Amino acid sequence: MNKRYEVSIDNNPLKQYIESKFLTMESQCELLEKCGFFKKYQLTKELACRGFINQYCNGPRQNECKRKEYRFKHGVPPSDDMMPSGQLISQN
Repeated sequence: MNKRYEVSIDNNPLKQYIESKFLTMESQCELLEKCGFFKKYQLTKELACRGFINQYCNGPRQNECKRKEYRFKHGVPPSDDMMPSGQLISQN
């Protein structure tokens, strides 16, 4: 007896990966050219910063960026060392 399984394509990890890469290529934050964090850390080799840039500056979490939220709330940009998550990069 043949069983037939239906799989929702929306939950397909491959589809989600491809969409995230496509979004990355297509979409950049509208504040990227003004963003002190991006300007300061865009060329870094540090994995954490690269991850934030890929997720927030060029990726699907742009609307969750605490830097953007801060700028709109206060009318001025936050510290260059404030990450998109809202945490500060410690300077040792």
